[in-house]
Amino acid sequence: MSSTAALLVVAAALHNTPTAAAAAAAPIVGAIRWDAYFSQPGEKAFEDPNFGIVTRTTTFDMSPKKWHYRVPFFGKEINDTAILANGNTPEIMGQELQYAQDHGIKFWSFCNYPIGCKEKHPPASACPGIQCCADNVGLSYAWNLYLEHPDRHKVNFTLLLQPGYWFHGQESGSNETWAEELDRYVSYFKMPNYQLVDAGGAKGRPLVFSFGREINQTHLQEFRAATKAAIGVYPYFVSMNGQKLPEIDAQSHYGGGDPSLNGSAYKTHLAEVEVKTWEAWAAAGTKAVPTVSAGHDARPRSEWPMPWGPKYWSPKYVKDPTMPELQSHVTDGLKFVHDNPETAEVNMMLLSAWNEYDEGHFVAPVLDKYGGAEKLEAIKRAIDGFDASLP
Repeated sequence: MSSTAALLVVAAALHNTPTAAAAAAAPIVGAIRWDAYFSQPGEKAFEDPNFGIVTRTTTFDMSPKKWHYRVPFFGKEINDTAILANGNTPEIMGQELQYAQDHGIKFWSFCNYPIGCKEKHPPASACPGIQCCADNVGLSYAWNLYLEHPDRHKVNFTLLLQPGYWFHGQESGSNETWAEELDRYVSYFKMPNYQLVDAGGAKGRPLVFSFGREINQTHLQEFRAATKAAIGVYPYFVSMNGQKLPEIDAQSHYGGGDPSLNGSAYKTHLAEVEVKTWEAWAAAGTKAVPTVSAGHDARPRSEWPMPWGPKYWSPKYVKDPTMPELQSHVTDGLKFVHDNPETAEVNMMLLSAWNEYDEGHFVAPVLDKYGGAEKLEAIKRAIDGFDASLP
């Protein structure tokens, strides 16, 4: 081997170490999507007794005037007690893609729901709460819009599976068999806009998140085997509920904070709480994708009779961040990823969330009169400022 070749080999080896990777590139920023604002087009969301129930609910719970500051940029204020919010058009998806690209969001992690149901109009007695396929299939409409949009290359995507609820779908009313569902997931992994990572000595591993109940280990093993057989690598699997299995590569979380009835301070009861979680992962040697939450205030849900049950929603909340506070916490996440390459081995962080409007941790734009894209602008300032600080 020549001296030049030897130097190239050494350089390549250094480039593939976590430290070198972190120094070479700024952290990748993604955002969770929960798409309750993309039901059937037009007014059908308010007519169909099943499809669109989640969109109807989130529209009604944000209808009081005091919650109008959360209305999505594509929504409308009808009066002081009514709003409309249904973004199910290619034009709206195009605007979202542009907003994300312009403000440094590299990928969306879509909460996954069935894409079709065995029974579209089951009797109410068959559906405890809204845990019927037909009640929730509308939560896939935005994802379908994304997959069909000509500008989808602007923002990558990942799966965010929900074991015990919608993964796998065959057990939850989906019209797909388990084998068909696996084939569909693998087809996504082959798309040029699926978010891939390099980790564990393998390149191009599809990034997959899991949130909900604990995943069935056999399902996970079959999921991994199908992926490996199709594309030659295992998925990089990230749990958001603390579950640990040999097949789970890293930890993350979906929202956070320490709320109170009077409203806790964002900095001390959310931002600092999340930073301590990341630091605990690092101290324990746990691989992680840290999450930066943009808030924690689900009071609209606590005040409205939610069809999936009142027990989940409390009037306790964290006060919304100021834009400097949000910018500072995003910087916290970027700095942690950069400074802890062994823990944050895939060099990325998540925002919670893109569009959790009624749950109170959203970063996507609202109506201009209530601030428009100010949260995305704060995030962009953090990303640009951190990038500029890198050597």
